[in-house]
This record gives sequence, C-alpha cells and structure tokens, in this order.
Amino acid sequence: MGCTFGAWRAIRHATVSCSILSPVTTSPLSVRLNDGRILPVHLRQHGRTRRLSARLDPLQEALRVTVPPGTRPREVQRFVDQHRDWVAKQLDKRGQRIALVPGAAVPVDGIERLIVGTGKLRGLPVLTDDELQVPGDPEHIQRRVLEFCKKRARTLIVPLAEIKAERIGESVRRVTVRDTRSRWGSCTHDGCLSFSWRLVLAPSAVLDYVVAHEVAHLRHLDHSDNFWALNAELCDDDMATQRRWLRRHGRDLFHYG
Repeated sequence: MGCTFGAWRAIRHATVSCSILSPVTTSPLSVRLNDGRILPVHLRQHGRTRRLSARLDPLQEALRVTVPPGTRPREVQRFVDQHRDWVAKQLDKRGQRIALVPGAAVPVDGIERLIVGTGKLRGLPVLTDDELQVPGDPEHIQRRVLEFCKKRARTLIVPLAEIKAERIGESVRRVTVRDTRSRWGSCTHDGCLSFSWRLVLAPSAVLDYVVAHEVAHLRHLDHSDNFWALNAELCDDDMATQRRWLRRHGRDLFHYG
C-alpha cells in the first residue's frame, strides 16, 4: 500500500503485503547523486507500459523503476542517471527527523499533540485533546513517547483486526505490531498479521483501512476484484480517501523519533 500502498513488494514467500503493484526485483543497478549518495535501483516490469517511470521509496532509500518487458539494463541506467537531480530533490523533501522532545508536536490518531514534560519522575503519559503529557527525566522523554505510541498502536490494532475478522467468519492467528520499514501491514497464509506501529500517527480512518486491508487478505490472499470489494466492505470510511492519504502523507510518519 506510497503505503504508501503503491510502491512496495506485493508477494514475498507466502505473505501478501499492502501493495497494489506486482512484485519488484532488486538489480545491480544504482544511481549516484552529486553529493556522493548511492541509491539502489529496484525494477518492476509492466506489460502494458510503454515507457520507463520512477518513484522514490523514501523508507528504504531506493529508486523503484517500472519498465516495459525486454528493457535492457543500460537503458535503465541511462534513465536513472538522467533523473539523478529529481531523485536528490525528492530525498531532500523528506526533511529532517523530528525529535520527540518537550515542545515538539507529534500526531497521535492524526491529531497534532504538543509534547509536554510534566516534571514528575513517575507516572504514565496522558493524552489530551491537544497535548501528550509525559513524566520522567527530560533525556528519557523521547523513549517514553515512542513506548506510548507503540503501546497505543497495539491497543487499537489488535482488537480491531479481531473484530473485522469475525465479521467475515475468519480468525486471526497472531497480530504483531512493530517498526516495519517497507510496508504498513502484511498477512501470511496461516493467518498471522503484522502492522507498523506508526499507523497510530495517521488519522484513525487510515489505520482502520490498513487493518481492513490485511484482514481481507485472510480470505483473499491476492489483490483480485473480490479482495478489493471485501476491503471496501470492511472499511468504516471511504477506502479510496484513505489510500490517497497514505500515498500523499505516509512517508512523513517516518520523520518522527
């Protein structure tokens, strides 16, 4: 799923991840930027495309290139070399990492909350309408914010996945919430679901969509029309709207922490 859902590996072993594109493959090709940075190039063939196109995977710092069948490696290399300035600009747009310290803002459930140190040494973080109040020593605030977000993600995602699975008569074997870098979620053939904790930083409707996407894979381990119809049925809000949000803003969630 620029899960964003459009740029990452769709099938890996027996796992279906959040991607609406077919599998990509690694290649020995790379693009060298003017500042010395080198990005690997991952290729994807598309039978109906007539020209090469590229998009940046900002999470893995790789360039995804879609090519017509039969495209020669030297054509791809020439293409990526011609677009190195564009790649550099896209990387620069990612911005700097945002430290989760008092005075900074972090989106929880998609709502910006000001991080406030309470000055107390003990206690649990408290989420209000516009603040995340965090106790503890100042040097430990970021760690405590991350712990809070990860715990909240699991608290929201696990029961939501189980409820949606029950709606369609499926069962979830296990739900894992972790800091995935290449996908928002995945589903294995034996009913194990995995999600990125950073979904808790997105609007709740986006989190709901990703959970619905993976639960739909419990019945359809593919991206067929039947799968997308079930995905839409399981979403509490408009599916297309949430997919657009992830494509446009998903990479921004990796700036935090």
